[in-house]
Amino acid sequence: MSTTTSTYLSIENNLARYQKMVASEPAVKTATEYYAANIGNVKSISDLVDNYRLLSYALTAYGLGDQVNNKALVTQVLEGGYTSSKALANTLSNPNWAKFAQAFDFVGSGASSISTSSAVSTTETNYDEQSLESQQGQQDPGVQLALYFQRVAPTISSSYNVLGEHQWQHRHECVDRFEADADVRLDRPDQAQVADRAIYRPVHAPLWTRRPRRLDAADRDRQRHDDF
Repeated sequence: MSTTTSTYLSIENNLARYQKMVASEPAVKTATEYYAANIGNVKSISDLVDNYRLLSYALTAYGLGDQVNNKALVTQVLEGGYTSSKALANTLSNPNWAKFAQAFDFVGSGASSISTSSAVSTTETNYDEQSLESQQGQQDPGVQLALYFQRVAPTISSSYNVLGEHQWQHRHECVDRFEADADVRLDRPDQAQVADRAIYRPVHAPLWTRRPRRLDAADRDRQRHDDF
């Protein structure tokens, strides 16, 4: 078993403990405490966008931390909501924008909706997960990729959802490994197929040993800790 696989399995089998450890780290704890104490003061989109610490926390929780200085785009996304298929959040290539717009639904649910105990708890959990993945990525990008896929696999309807996240710097790692081994370059459709194989292969199987297959919701529940 590779070091990457063993590390991933160790974290996945003790995920709650690892998340608790990350949440208790000074930097994460301070950021979370500030968010919890101040998000209730947000009464408008501009209140959120103009508060760097709140905005950074919110965006990071949804995998968009690198967009914290792109205030114009964030504002347009929030002003457009998420319910319409034509909403900006739903037309951007990164699906995390739609998730962000739904979580911070100023237009449809009002400003108070983002500071409910449920909303705050969800954002905090997401932030901890993102922090854990980021920290693991500094040691082993493969572990970060594995944790990411395990987290989002139940919501993936197409591999393009993964390939479309431009800020995911290691999203092509599995593709790069294949291309290096086979001495070929893949076009975008083939990259999606390779990503399918990475998502749905058994943990202990070599990366390219079986065809991609789709799992229904029941399969994913039963095989959550067997499929990767």
